[in-house]
Amino acid sequence: MARPWRPRPAARLLAVGAVVTIAIGKLRPLCSQADGEASGSSRPNTAATSSSAASASLEEDVRPDTETDEWWAGLEENIGEVSPTEYQLHAGVGAVRTGELHVNAAGLIAPGKDSVLDDWQVEYQKRMPKLGARLRGWQPSMRTRVAKDSVGASLRLSKALLHEEGESPSNTQPDGTGLDLLLETSMQAPRISKAETNWEQRAELIVGPRAQAKYLNLSLPVGVKIGAVMSAKPPERSGVGFEDESVPARVPRFYVDLAWPLQELKGWLVEGQTFHRKAGALSGQVRRGWRSKNQPLPTDWSVQHFKQHGPLRLPGFVGDSMDAASSFLQDRWNTLWGRSSPHLPQPAPRPSVVPATKLRFGSDGPGALLGLQSLQSGLGGSGFDGMVEVSRLGWGAKLALALGVADEGLGQPRYAITAAGPWHNKTSIMHELKWMLADGQWVGVTCQNGGPGRPPRIQAAVELVR
Repeated sequence: MARPWRPRPAARLLAVGAVVTIAIGKLRPLCSQADGEASGSSRPNTAATSSSAASASLEEDVRPDTETDEWWAGLEENIGEVSPTEYQLHAGVGAVRTGELHVNAAGLIAPGKDSVLDDWQVEYQKRMPKLGARLRGWQPSMRTRVAKDSVGASLRLSKALLHEEGESPSNTQPDGTGLDLLLETSMQAPRISKAETNWEQRAELIVGPRAQAKYLNLSLPVGVKIGAVMSAKPPERSGVGFEDESVPARVPRFYVDLAWPLQELKGWLVEGQTFHRKAGALSGQVRRGWRSKNQPLPTDWSVQHFKQHGPLRLPGFVGDSMDAASSFLQDRWNTLWGRSSPHLPQPAPRPSVVPATKLRFGSDGPGALLGLQSLQSGLGGSGFDGMVEVSRLGWGAKLALALGVADEGLGQPRYAITAAGPWHNKTSIMHELKWMLADGQWVGVTCQNGGPGRPPRIQAAVELVR
């Protein structure tokens, strides 16, 4: 019997590095937004967490634009005299036979002022898996959307290319865990003028965890999708708000992105999040599935409060100790590279830290988190940050150190150690060494214990920006 083909370790390493690079690129806006909060910014990420794939796509339309000025600025001349409260709401109901209906809303509430509904959206989606037997395994699904400023609709055909032994190809569900092929035609138009209707043709190949385990001998919690899209609207120039007529409209664009497994809503869901400059962020969710014998208690609920407090100054001896440690490391670094830079004694400033707290109560038990971040680290310089989190299931702790500035000299080395584990069980420890360079580029190595009787797991990743 012929042995199945397995890629070499170098190919596996490149595949893991590519997935990690995509994930870091997706998380970079969140990280940069968190750094802005540490330096005095009062705008957090207000996207409400949704457990369904449809709500994740809806959040992109109702999320305010964080790269420009505050979206509510200019509504009232004296609105800055009060502390407004931003809110986001999402409600959904779904079943296998009837489909899913989702409603999203986002706005602003200011004391003594009228409430402002900044954006809203209603979306309906329906999968038709029973038609797969008639269409040779192709399962259609439809989606319609009506928003404040636009309307849209799409038709998608999905087919699973990876089948289990003894399973009929027409009965295999393309749920994003195997090897799936997707073909989609979508339309989007503004509600004011239907003449600006934009049509898109999209084709995607999703490599899910089961396909990764079979063909690449590895399994990641998320999939990778490779796609091409062709639009009737010409692409826009980067950084300019008008279209580039020199580029043909019907030229396919290729992309690589993360793909999450399909999660259908079989019940109802209500969730929301509010943010106040002084009170912090408060979010809650209630989800309940339709009653069945397999789910005697299907209700799931949670309430969470997060707040990043103002800077606190530490005692003077802490600053002296940190300055001595920094001088020691700098001297050893200069000795390693054969350079001489005498350290002139200077009074060490009193360091400041930015604490953050999170409290959570839910059907799975309570939880709490306490984090500390040095003000210099939040601004991109040398410093430290750490956190401790406990819950009913277990605990976790992390400590990270940074030396130097990423945009100066040879970059900024960062070291982080993370420990986590369930109560009364073995602790998992992970070491991470990352070298930050200019323009967000970095090189990193991660080492984690592999468990009883297993060797440590070592992963390497690189992110380069053109």
